[in-house]
Amino acid sequence: MSDQLLRTIERVQSEIRQGENLNERQTINYLISPILNSLGWNVYDRTRVIHEFPVGNGQVDMAFKHDDKTVVFLEAKRVGVDLGVQELKQLGGYCFDLGVPTAILSNGVEWSVYRPLLTTMPMKDRRLIHVDLRQSNAAEIVRELSRLDFKLIDRLNRADLPLMLNNYWNCQAKEELLEPFARTLREKFAGHHNKRPTEIPFGPIKEMLKSRLFEPVSPPLPPMPPLPHMPPPSPKPPWPTPTSRIVAIELEGEHFRVTYVRDVLVHTAEWLVRSGRLQRHDCPIRLGRGQRYLVHTIANHPNGSPFAGPKHLSNGLFLEANFSARDVIRHSYALLEMFNFRPANNTLRIIEE
Repeated sequence: MSDQLLRTIERVQSEIRQGENLNERQTINYLISPILNSLGWNVYDRTRVIHEFPVGNGQVDMAFKHDDKTVVFLEAKRVGVDLGVQELKQLGGYCFDLGVPTAILSNGVEWSVYRPLLTTMPMKDRRLIHVDLRQSNAAEIVRELSRLDFKLIDRLNRADLPLMLNNYWNCQAKEELLEPFARTLREKFAGHHNKRPTEIPFGPIKEMLKSRLFEPVSPPLPPMPPLPHMPPPSPKPPWPTPTSRIVAIELEGEHFRVTYVRDVLVHTAEWLVRSGRLQRHDCPIRLGRGQRYLVHTIANHPNGSPFAGPKHLSNGLFLEANFSARDVIRHSYALLEMFNFRPANNTLRIIEE
């Protein structure tokens, strides 16, 4: 695929250099569609690409399907039109309304790929890929756009965090962190040498930080550590099966009233938060060995689908709480066991009518 995509990119770059004044439809036909075809989408196959896909009172230029699910929306503009904030906001809204995890904005020359469902970040920080066919070399473009290959599109979400961290570092963190980092370093350095901070020149510290942190090309991010998992179910479950209505629970002597059965899981998670155990670095926490999350920093599962019953915890984390009564109890005990409350039934007591 990469050789075919490389040839297509070079052909499209040649079209762009000719400087033809293309309208939006010509931009799609001559610049965008050839690249999509080389990525395996086949824009003439309605099982994969639907043109002018209706969304509410509007429509998007292309909707991409994979395994009968709509996975990408693409909005096209003619060559020379900037990919503005308004277009991104509208396209992101379409994706959010229908749970479509990936959005592409392109004018044939620039390609920007976003993950709109990562709602805890500003939209501009949700950009994963950006290439400019006028400025980037063909090999670099192939490397970036290959992530959109038909066979790989369902894996795109696995790279969300490393790509976003790298994008944030290169685009924003340099300016946001340099000044406070330099001031903190000056204060620490002055204290180490028994001097006042004002005695240490500020300029050399900033220059040193720029040379050490910001000017070199950022090295590849290391592999992410294995995700924590909920403990696998025991052959004989240690948790009780509710026989009547749950009215309260007791956690290490603390009593909590229960209105709905999901409150058992919510109180358990909040108790772990208050005790300093359940924190952001513990996330995401999977449900057993499955493909869903119980706790995460965003209210989305690995496939991009939103939590069915999200609860916003006091430390900003999101808890999936949409379970049957038996599963609520099971996940509560398993969550406690994950933080070394063994056996968990000595920590959590269910009080029924």
